[in-house]
Amino acid sequence: MARSAVRQDTALVLGSDVLPSAIAHALCAHGWSVVLIDDIDPPGPWRGMSFVNAWYFGSAELLNVAACFCASVKSIPSVLNRRNLIAATSWSWQGVASALSPEVVIDARNAARAPGVRACVAGEHVDIAVDAHSEVTDGRTLLHAPRNGRMHSPFRIGDRVEAGEPLGDVSGSALVAPATGVLRGISARGARVPAGQVVADIDPGGDTVACYGLDTRAARVAEAVVEALSTSLRTATRMSPSRHISVSPSIEAERPPTP
Repeated sequence: MARSAVRQDTALVLGSDVLPSAIAHALCAHGWSVVLIDDIDPPGPWRGMSFVNAWYFGSAELLNVAACFCASVKSIPSVLNRRNLIAATSWSWQGVASALSPEVVIDARNAARAPGVRACVAGEHVDIAVDAHSEVTDGRTLLHAPRNGRMHSPFRIGDRVEAGEPLGDVSGSALVAPATGVLRGISARGARVPAGQVVADIDPGGDTVACYGLDTRAARVAEAVVEALSTSLRTATRMSPSRHISVSPSIEAERPPTP
């Protein structure tokens, strides 16, 4: 399959929550064409600080950069050719890589538990040694899913809740607010959540403005990632879609089949 025409260097970013979204935003701001890839119905609760809502509403905006959901690989190039627009999709990254032959594939989904961000640049692994973004709550209270299932809640980001108030359920298992405050994050209705996943973030300070925009810690990590990639690409050659691609210690795939 011939490489689809896009306007500049292309990066695939795996994940859609706060850190992957910040990396995608930074790359787009630096002139990259960016595809954000995640599973259907992602569970990320911080939807005001990420592009997660693109999977639920078709589009999402974060500080003058928008993400548009693409149901097919064929629709991705037309999105990438528009300024300040990221393509979001649930197609496999292998299939997207086969179609677009990206210069970079970045996996930041496990950065809160791993020592940094791992990328594939021109077919070679690059471990980007940055301070991993983690859930620094600053006095906020996190609520975790009690089981695997689907999220159900009538609440929205920015809503005020009281301690002990029912927030919804995960496939029948009740969720109760553990504290009083404003919902800085809550997983979308219908989200597929694994047991232990953060599904709500309650801010006792009640600052609704803080529910939206780039997370400052994630933004710093994202800029470090962009700088590290720029350094690597000065000597790297363009990635071939026929080459072996591996983007994390736990994800390894042989070359994608030719469609």
